[in-house]
Amino acid sequence: MKVLLINTVNFEANGISTFIINVARELVKNNIDVTILASNKVDSKLKNTLKKQGIYI
Repeated sequence: MKVLLINTVNFEANGISTFIINVARELVKNNIDVTILASNKVDSKLKNTLKKQGIYI
């Protein structure tokens, strides 16, 4: 199964983005492919960290 999570706010250290990341991590643990769609530029360090966890942006 594949899931697309859509973040409509700045993808940074805020409550909504943290919630989306936590949900994505739980989905990956259950062998679900996760992609997060962000409406703005995402910090490359955060992007690389998530990619190592199997979450794509």
